[in-house]
Amino acid sequence: MYARCTEMLKQLPMENMDTLEISAGQYWRTLNFKSFSEANYPEFDICERSLDRQFDLVIADQVFEHLLWPYRAARNALSTLRPGGYFLMTTHFPDPGPRHTSRLHPLDRDRHQIFPCRMRL
Repeated sequence: MYARCTEMLKQLPMENMDTLEISAGQYWRTLNFKSFSEANYPEFDICERSLDRQFDLVIADQVFEHLLWPYRAARNALSTLRPGGYFLMTTHFPDPGPRHTSRLHPLDRDRHQIFPCRMRL
């Protein structure tokens, strides 16, 4: 997944892009963006508010499947995009097939979990 997303991003003028990652990890910051900012939970809750600053690219990598209010988060993330900006969202959905390797945690065990009922296509 990272290889394909990186390939797509490299078709953009990354060196001219101000980038924000929501709940940042280590991977995306290694790319050659003009600037890279992060907004991390719990200091910043994308479901509750957006940032005052705007960006050319907003990345939410493996975040939305954990959110109680993904539509609020999407609205807030999109409000931080400059006109013509890009929103890269990756998610993990458990595979219900026979080779299923993911598991769902009971709500009382893990507040930040995968909620299959939260994101419906």
